[in-house]
Amino acid sequence: MRELATYYPIWVSDIGNLVQALDMIDLAGTLTRRAAQAQTQVEEIKTGFKQLPVRQNILRTAYLVWQKPYITVGSDTFIHDMLDGAGFNNIFKDRQRYPIVIPEEIGEHNCRLLLLSSEPFPFKQTHVKEWQARLPSTNILLADGEMFSWYGSGYYRPRPILSH
Repeated sequence: MRELATYYPIWVSDIGNLVQALDMIDLAGTLTRRAAQAQTQVEEIKTGFKQLPVRQNILRTAYLVWQKPYITVGSDTFIHDMLDGAGFNNIFKDRQRYPIVIPEEIGEHNCRLLLLSSEPFPFKQTHVKEWQARLPSTNILLADGEMFSWYGSGYYRPRPILSH
């Protein structure tokens, strides 16, 4: 990156939550002389999040991003912030970054909802069935990984984020 910086302007972001993502969109708009368009996108995103239903019963939730080994999300990730903002209670919020977990831990934490992400590992319906056999009283859903983890202006388009 240092070599690139000698020839080109470099900007690096490290986004851990929605507030930082909105700030990044705003800054990118300023840097590209598109501040008005960036502000419009920021407002659209804020409006979208305000329209999320308020959950009365926060579900004890785990979100898997990988298998072999199984990897989940800790409290210092953008995905955790999205889960929290949508009213889900991340059962691994006491951990950092992307910790490895074993299937028994998910059951031991009384997980009520297990979300299997479409990326970076592409969980499929066959994985839902495998997990359902392990955790029969847990609701298992496929999650759109882009909607939970891709921050930025191009990724906030209306579409279902969870599927059976």
